[in-house]
Amino acid sequence: EDSSFMTVMPYRPNYFLYTYNWHPNNEPWKMNDPGGRDLDYDETKFQLSFKFPIRENIGGVPISLYVAYTQISLWQTFRDDSAPFRDTNYEPEGFVIYAPDWPLFLDLKLSGLTLGFVHQSNGQGLGPLSRSWNRLYASVGVERPDLKVDLKAWYRFPENSEDDDNKNIEKYYGYGELRAAYNLRTDIEWLDNQVYSMMWRNNLRTTGNKGAIELGWSMPIGFLNGMRGYVQYFNGYGESLLDYDHPNARVGAGIMINDWAWR
Repeated sequence: EDSSFMTVMPYRPNYFLYTYNWHPNNEPWKMNDPGGRDLDYDETKFQLSFKFPIRENIGGVPISLYVAYTQISLWQTFRDDSAPFRDTNYEPEGFVIYAPDWPLFLDLKLSGLTLGFVHQSNGQGLGPLSRSWNRLYASVGVERPDLKVDLKAWYRFPENSEDDDNKNIEKYYGYGELRAAYNLRTDIEWLDNQVYSMMWRNNLRTTGNKGAIELGWSMPIGFLNGMRGYVQYFNGYGESLLDYDHPNARVGAGIMINDWAWR
């Protein structure tokens, strides 16, 4: 059946973390405050992400149209000079997904073929800290009850050199990413329903090779009514648009509202 418009659903994981970054990016920060102190190594990182179905099962086949929104914020929470948000990335997108659940092998199913358009920016207008880009992407997802794997490739819409505020961004983000998540199911109660996740990006260049890896571990916390504990490690480029050409090494721990969904 077709779903009603504006039914809110989680999209990517929603979480709130206390983090420590070994290599904060001070250069753009000093553009606004040349005489100020460097960034704190510890800051708060959180992600909000949800989607709305516009139309599901179009024409009686498993093709659905969605719009989605994701926001990642990096917040210098513990400073004594107004605790500013260092960078916030806004990412609206629209996509169509074909979800046939075709059986493949090793109990895997083809869970989705997706084509979408995504805009990402940090809302800084036309100043020196402004970052934005537009992409068309395609992805293929496979899964089984304990495993999800998604391979995504994208094409960046070109900009003229005067308007491009992310020059050579593909050199750092690459042209796609691989995500995987494994949900451990076991009779050992304290290990059951833990989720181990990974994101990997790389520009696949033999010289000037750059990319990023993100590792995650979430686990149930019974007294928090469905919420989960979450530990995340990120190393590489492009954690946020302001840091697209700066390598971060960050570890964080906190609370996750929802993990990746299994169909």
